[in-house]
Amino acid sequence: KLISLSPDILIPIGYYSDQNLLAKEIIDRDVSFPMIMGVANGAFSDAKFTDTYGTAADGFFDINYRYNPNSEEADYLLGKYRELYGEEIPVCAIYGYESIMVIADALQRAGSTDHEALRNALAETDMSDHLLPQNEILFDEAGENVNSAGVLIQIQKGKQVIVYPKEYAEGEIIRKGESKE
Repeated sequence: KLISLSPDILIPIGYYSDQNLLAKEIIDRDVSFPMIMGVANGAFSDAKFTDTYGTAADGFFDINYRYNPNSEEADYLLGKYRELYGEEIPVCAIYGYESIMVIADALQRAGSTDHEALRNALAETDMSDHLLPQNEILFDEAGENVNSAGVLIQIQKGKQVIVYPKEYAEGEIIRKGESKE
């Protein structure tokens, strides 16, 4: 049905298993859409996806959370994870790690484990030394990280490459039919 609709852009949203099946069908049937853009897609930003499909998945995009490729701390964490587990670190582990770092920072600033002191310290977080692709970690009155932002990832040569925003880009967007050597 999707093929007959001939969309300019396909925006699949889902978890790994269903998005993996969709990608498998697209690749196996050799279907070409002008653009396939995941939005926090459970598959396209997962290392298992590129391990499975390699360059056959080239051109798939995803807007998702990631690490800051310009961060030495992120480089260290990625390398250490790869050394310990023999695979790329999943995004959820990066955010888990950073969450612990935010709590550790707040505990240190609070100087106490008292829940009120810790809550106040968390609310006053202004953390610029972190490994996320964003400005400082700051929380609004609802407790949301106001600078939290995803990045645009494109699979290129079987690898996930951040292509936007420019300050975190590891490469440029490759359009269908183009080749960046």
